[in-house]
Amino acid sequence: MNPGSQAVQSIHSLHEFEKQHKSQYEYWYKNSRTIVLLSVNSINELESFKIELELKNIFFSEFKEPDLNNSLTSLCIPYSDTVKKLCKNLPLGLSEFSRKGGSNV
Repeated sequence: MNPGSQAVQSIHSLHEFEKQHKSQYEYWYKNSRTIVLLSVNSINELESFKIELELKNIFFSEFKEPDLNNSLTSLCIPYSDTVKKLCKNLPLGLSEFSRKGGSNV
């Protein structure tokens, strides 16, 4: 997915997070406002990451793009030490994807 689309999908999932986790969103907004955009290699990798979050009981919000057959395109996850460990090998979003054949989903 191109950088512009990554940004848009990320905004969608942030909005979903605000709606679904109001108190956590308000806490973040008042105390941090830090945002980190990360990339994955494919929609399948994003789906696998979502499953890993669920198995570890980490709350998040997701966005599924109607224009892409309701495919999962973005997750919004609040920061924690556990999340930091899970995400440590993911490349930054909005940049050229370093893995060969990557799609920047």
